[in-house]
Amino acid sequence: MRPDAAILLTLALALAATPAAYGQPGDVQLFFEQQSLGNGGVEYSLDIIAFPVFFGPAQGTLTAPDGVVFDGFNPPIGGMDFQQLGDRFFGEWVISAFDFSTGGTTDFAFTLGPFTLDDVFSETPTITAPVASGGQVTIPAPTGAAEFELAWGYPSGAVPSSSIIRTSDRGGGGTSVADFGSGANSAVILTELDPGVASNDFVYRAGSFDDLAGFVSAVVPDDPSTAITFSATAEFRNFSEPITVTIAVPEPGVLTLACVAACGLAIRRRRV
Repeated sequence: MRPDAAILLTLALALAATPAAYGQPGDVQLFFEQQSLGNGGVEYSLDIIAFPVFFGPAQGTLTAPDGVVFDGFNPPIGGMDFQQLGDRFFGEWVISAFDFSTGGTTDFAFTLGPFTLDDVFSETPTITAPVASGGQVTIPAPTGAAEFELAWGYPSGAVPSSSIIRTSDRGGGGTSVADFGSGANSAVILTELDPGVASNDFVYRAGSFDDLAGFVSAVVPDDPSTAITFSATAEFRNFSEPITVTIAVPEPGVLTLACVAACGLAIRRRRV
């Protein structure tokens, strides 16, 4: 993943309602994602954020159990089923980093133990408002700013203990912030267009997340004398099929134009 792409990803990840029991981010963060494809289909992906490893003083690499090497310029790996996800990424991970104390490279290993979909909340969510999952809606924003409720649900009626919204900005012409104070399985979305922008598309996915701390071991160096330390965390995210919301400044209506024209005519008549 390129550094600029990683920053964009960080900005794109929505504000999450995180219970206090959830752990702190590690130097290596593994994000396993289940994404709804609609009609009951799902696919899985892995994304990695590890700034201290990739871009810190040690400038190291991270090798997955399947041998893939991540160096900070790798895009997320997607399009997998859950079996493929486990075959490739359950097992031993290795961080290789330059060690200033020895002048060479030190390896650090940690293990991601296998988990199943029964170990996490994996019921597929569906967005219900402002439009159903897979749909698109336009919301007028006369002042360039608008707010709306984003709501979603689960077939069982479940209310998970965590909520997450991912938003991406297709046109690069506005901002979007989620306020989870509105209730269970819902949030108020505050959007604002950039100055001079008449409309912009925002894409939203909603769902839940689970901390996988119980499946991640401590990071252990192969040289106990090294002064470098790393930590690792993992998270499972469960996303709905996306919706697209177009925030647009309405064009002047016919009545408004007629009123303007009538007012102009009246002014001209008074001047005669």
